[in-house]
Amino acid sequence: MATPRTKAVDLDLDAEDKRLREAVGRDTAVKFKGKVVHFAHTMTWSSIAMDACIAGDFSTWASEVIHDEKELEHFLGTNPTNYQYEAVFTACSKASGLDIPKPSKSAPRSAATRTT
Repeated sequence: MATPRTKAVDLDLDAEDKRLREAVGRDTAVKFKGKVVHFAHTMTWSSIAMDACIAGDFSTWASEVIHDEKELEHFLGTNPTNYQYEAVFTACSKASGLDIPKPSKSAPRSAATRTT
């Protein structure tokens, strides 16, 4: 039986993660209802955070991008509105220079299915 070859690795994220994270930039600080809440830089958002953002599951999204438990509790406890979430997404996008995915919108009902 042949001995398995050691496969060369093109990128070792285990070894490079700290350096890569430091190069990303700072979190976005937002004052909300009298307290400052820090949102992780968009380049550090997990796939769970991105999926939650697209799905409009903002509580899950917030729990993924606000790392301080007291800040998260404060933010969610204020029951933010859609326009406030949109403002946070805009601030995070500007700070990172990246577009943030928008939640999916329901397709409008077709005229053929409307009743008069």
